Amino acid sequence: MFCPNMFLVNADQMSTSRPGRNLRRFHIAVAKLVPKAVDFWHGGSAWRLGPLLLGQIVVFFVVFFAVQSEYASNVSKMPFTSFPVAQFAQFVSMSAGFALVVFVAARYFPGAASGGILQTIAALNKAASKK
Repeated sequence: MFCPNMFLVNADQMSTSRPGRNLRRFHIAVAKLVPKAVDFWHGGSAWRLGPLLLGQIVVFFVVFFAVQSEYASNVSKMPFTSFPVAQFAQFVSMSAGFALVVFVAARYFPGAASGGILQTIAALNKAASKK
């Protein structure tokens, strides 16, 4: 039987008792509580607590990615707001980035003419089968 006061001992009792006795009591108490916790979880509380835990994890990631997107947006604006021809620089950088993406797609994924995932996978499989 688990008694919550079994761990509360004063210094006199500690010095006269055997050194491993309290540790053994603790292990026995844990060994009795773990199966009860597992039974509680398997007894249907997973269906009650699981969605709550999952919801907290999802909210954490939503907030995390929202903060990171704000940071990325502010960082990407910095070079274009620091000199007078900012609009021209944005146009040039976006056009150069798009041209780079088109070049990489045409060079390394020739079978992905329409740019979909299925076409890209097919092009990779086709290139792998030729090797």
